[in-house]
Amino acid sequence: MSAPVIVANDVARRARRRIALRILPYVLLVYVIAYLDRNNLATAALQMPHDLGFDDRVIGFGAGIFALGYVILEIPAPSLSSVGVRGAGSLALWSRGAS
Repeated sequence: MSAPVIVANDVARRARRRIALRILPYVLLVYVIAYLDRNNLATAALQMPHDLGFDDRVIGFGAGIFALGYVILEIPAPSLSSVGVRGAGSLALWSRGAS
């Protein structure tokens, strides 16, 4: 009776590894691009209000869109990480505080 459980665990482990190898590099690339865009927005926010007539609400909305992207990218972390839900949640909180 334990043989099907072992096979199911092996299949799940191989599926997680395949997902991690194919999807996570793309997610990392998108995360880096979003980080660079957010920094560019912060730099542009110094002159943008004067040149384009934006107020602080418009700039805050633009920065908030990047925060939404970070939240969406952190959703698959617990299922793909080897540290489990608790460790991935700690990592997510730490990364939000570091950024």
